[in-house]
Order: sequence, then structure tokens, then C-alpha cells
Amino acid sequence: MEREQRKNKNRLIIFILAVFCSFLIGFIVGNFFNINLMKNHFKDTKIDDKEVYIDYASRPVRKDILFYEPGSDYVWSDQYEEISKGDNIIKGKVYIDDEPAEGLEIALIIASGRQTPRATVNSQGDFSISVPEGEYYLNGIIIYNLSDRIQDKIFINKIAKDEQGYFDHPIQSSDEIMKIFQELSDKYGSEEASKRITDQLQDVVVSRDQFKFVVTDKGYTLPDFHYRKPVKIISPLHVSSVSLEKLQFIWEAVPNAHTYKISVEHIVKKGSTTSYYPVLTCDNIEKNFIKYDDALQKTKEQDYLWGGVNPLEPNNLYGWRIVAIDNKGKIITSSDEDISDLSMFRVE
Repeated sequence: MEREQRKNKNRLIIFILAVFCSFLIGFIVGNFFNINLMKNHFKDTKIDDKEVYIDYASRPVRKDILFYEPGSDYVWSDQYEEISKGDNIIKGKVYIDDEPAEGLEIALIIASGRQTPRATVNSQGDFSISVPEGEYYLNGIIIYNLSDRIQDKIFINKIAKDEQGYFDHPIQSSDEIMKIFQELSDKYGSEEASKRITDQLQDVVVSRDQFKFVVTDKGYTLPDFHYRKPVKIISPLHVSSVSLEKLQFIWEAVPNAHTYKISVEHIVKKGSTTSYYPVLTCDNIEKNFIKYDDALQKTKEQDYLWGGVNPLEPNNLYGWRIVAIDNKGKIITSSDEDISDLSMFRVE
């Protein structure tokens, strides 16, 4: 009896082992075929090199924006929808250091996320682009080649940064704004007055920060585009420290400059956020230097800053720019292209 039970137990163990081995063999064989199927699948669906090829020659080497619209992601992108060609012409000129930008391949950014067909600048600096008749909002220029000729140049944005638009000038003087605010306060109360005057100022800014033009059967000619050598900063140099007693702003003289403008911003960094607050702004500087005390006095006299004049303080970080102006009040060039490129210094 005991021997029979032992035999039955051994048979059960052999049966369990046989079932386990069957599953194990099936698993190995199945996976072998699956692996080969997967290999064949990936072999059959291999990505064609041509499909993932990136034509770097067709990508922009530079993009210059006229107006940075709040909340618009399109200005940061290199992907724009190209509009179709038409029977009407947009004309313009592009210069590099006042010489025709011959051979430069360009396109114009118009409205949000759209661009014109490309055009090549001729030996006279002219370009022409065929577009449909209609209304357009110019917001920049895209460059596709000749990066070596423009990499050390700055884009002179005469459309958005012409004399009165380059600095943070108030749209109206502070006295006019306070007068309007008082009138609105008397009529609606101070809270409603604040809202209304803010809306009024924003409306003016929005209507100013765009370049609308209409292309008809006669075409349209844009203002010239210029790429020029920037003004060379001499003192204070970028990332330097200086005492207020010795502080004076010096730059290299620009040919044909009639006057200069200077702007100083207080730079405040908090985490990943950098804020800029204008503290000095003055123009009609006839020489290629100005002492800090004189710049401070000019800022007070010219009253460009709505929030009033803020003297520089020790341990603060500042950035400054200089703009060269011709005898017609037009910008020749500047020391930087954007506020993020200001030459920075720290007051000791």
C-alpha cells in the first residue's frame, strides 16, 4: 500500500515537471518566433532616410522681430506658414553697413505664424516679393544665408525703434496723465479711473506696436532694412564694477552721428525671472561720453521717465545702451539689439 502511494506521488511529480517543461519550451519557441517577427516588422517598416532628412540649408540663419507681441509664441518659432504668391508686389531694400546686401535671401514675417515667399536681394539692395492683394501686418524679417556677413551686425529696427519709440518714453507726459486721472476720478472714483486710464494707454500701445500696410495693384514699398556695426562700449564695460564717484559712460564715436541717447536699466533677477526698470534716460548728448551726474541731471530736466528719476545705488546691477542719431533724428545704430543684450555693470 505504501509502495503504491509512493509510485502515485512520483507519477504526479513527473506529470507536473512535464507540464512545466512543455510551457517552458513553448515560451522559448514562441518568443523566438516573436523576436524574428519583430525583426522582420521593423525591417519592413524601416524609416526612409529621405523622410527624416533635414535640409539645414533651407532653415533660417537669423530672424529679426519688429514687435514682440505679448503672449505670442510665433515670434520664437522658426516654422511659419508660407502664403501663396500673387499678382502684386511688396518692394524694399536691405543694406549691410550701408552697402547693398546683394545675394541675401529673405522672407517677411506677416501677422502671426505666416511668412511671405522668399526673395533674393539684388546688386542695388532691392528685393520684390509677389503676394496677393490685401492687408498685411509686418512683424519681422527672416534671413536664410550669408550668416558670416551679418553675424556681428545688429538689426536697426527703424519701424519699431524710431527716435521716440526706442526708449520707454511715456505715451503722454506724467502731468497730462495725472490730469486725466483726476478728471476720471472726480467722475467715476479712483478705482474705476485707474482701470479706464490703463485701458486707454494699452489701446494706444497696441495701435502703435504694429506695422499695418495694404498691398494694392500698385504694390507697396516698405521702409529700408539695415544691418550695421553696433556702437562699441568703452566704459563701463560688460560685467564690470564701478563707484558712482568715478562713473562715466564712454563709447566709440559713430561716423555721421549728430547726437546720442543713453538709457540705463536697473536689472533685478529673481530665480529664472529677470526684470528691467528704467532709471536714467536722456538724449541730445553731443559728445561720445557723459558723466553720471550729468546724465542724472539731464534725465530730470527731460522728464522721460514716468516713475521719476531713480539715482543709481551701490550693490545694484545695471545695464546700459547707447543710440547714435543722425541730423534728421533717425537711428544710425546702437550698442545692442535687445534689452537682454544690455552691457551690464555693478555699482560698488
